[in-house]
Amino acid sequence: MSSDTLATRQAPASPARRGLRGFLAEHPVLVDVSVAVLYVLVMLPGLVHGLIYSVGTSAAQAGIGLAATLGAGVALVFRRRAPVVVLASVLVLALIVKTLACGLTDPLGIAVAGYAAGAYLPQRRAWVTISSAIVLVVLAILIGAPLSPEALPVDTLMILNLVLFVPACLLGLLVNILSKLREAEELRVIHEMQERVHAAELSATQQRAALSREMHDVVGHSLTAIVNLSDGAQRASTATPEALEAGLRRINSIARDALAETRTILGTLRPEGEAAPRSPARTLGAPTPDERTATSTPPDTELRIRGLLDTAEGTGLTTRLIVQGEPALATASADVQSAAYRITQEAITNTMRHARDATQLTVTLDQSRERILVQVHDDGRTPTSTAQLGNGLRGATERAVLLGGELHAGPAPAGGWHVTATIPIGTESAS
Repeated sequence: MSSDTLATRQAPASPARRGLRGFLAEHPVLVDVSVAVLYVLVMLPGLVHGLIYSVGTSAAQAGIGLAATLGAGVALVFRRRAPVVVLASVLVLALIVKTLACGLTDPLGIAVAGYAAGAYLPQRRAWVTISSAIVLVVLAILIGAPLSPEALPVDTLMILNLVLFVPACLLGLLVNILSKLREAEELRVIHEMQERVHAAELSATQQRAALSREMHDVVGHSLTAIVNLSDGAQRASTATPEALEAGLRRINSIARDALAETRTILGTLRPEGEAAPRSPARTLGAPTPDERTATSTPPDTELRIRGLLDTAEGTGLTTRLIVQGEPALATASADVQSAAYRITQEAITNTMRHARDATQLTVTLDQSRERILVQVHDDGRTPTSTAQLGNGLRGATERAVLLGGELHAGPAPAGGWHVTATIPIGTESAS
């Protein structure tokens, strides 16, 4: 289901679409025909009476008036589709033919046509049309009434016609304005709903991307470490059985850590509205923030990185952690710490998986008040195509970019391969 369809379905129904008003709005032709028939029925009795008994007017005049009334009634059926044409037709039939030529008063017809012009034309055209129509009515009465022996006095005709025509036109304009305001409000509600749906879809996409990165880092690193440790333990088991036992213990620890982190990641897939942690799960055995405050142990992220290096050492690599600069990582936000850890984890995983003949692995954490620089360097030979096209490096780059930083990976000038990421501290996420 598209976001536009969802927003349209979820938009609240306007009050104009409920009850009798809703029925009338959904059947405009029925309304127009009913108005025309009602107009004819109101004017018909007097015309028929004059036609039969010739009271106050001749039979010919009554017949012409009857024909003009029926013609105006037919025109009013189309008042919504062609308001200007209908208004002009009704002015000729009701005002000039009936009122001035036959001496029959008919203020109702021009009032209905004037209301339609005000209500259904675009606002600018409605104002121009109504103003012109009022001028024409006044001029027709001023000029035509003295020339017609059958017409009523000028002042009487002015009052009879304008007292209905002008308010009806203004009422139509008011309905027009209110209708436009109501449509604008409905469009605003639909637009807001669409924005909320788009925001929800964007959030879901970002959450899926974040979940994919987290699962890739946890599963990829853990499985790579388990495979390398099991291979090393298997080769050393014949010579030193203790190495097999140590390898199994290390594999067990890595698997438990991976299981704990997987549970934390999957915990983000919880009911809407329930908070979920954004930082990766704490390594088993690492201190909590309270424990870290109570003791003088290194920051939690550094402990986790040392754990990654311990795993790499279990696969035969010689590792080293260099921490320099101000201790800013400990007080950085959870997002910055998470990015630093995950980028280091991905780089170490790539070293264990892809670096051929690697013996040395060095992780450098260069900290300052403005940024954290993470560099992972090995002395192995890594195929360029494998490293550049991997999903892990793309995910690590996304982590840095989302925090306003950058990541570079490639052959190191002194040999081997390096992954260097710069993560600003205190910068809002680009997302």
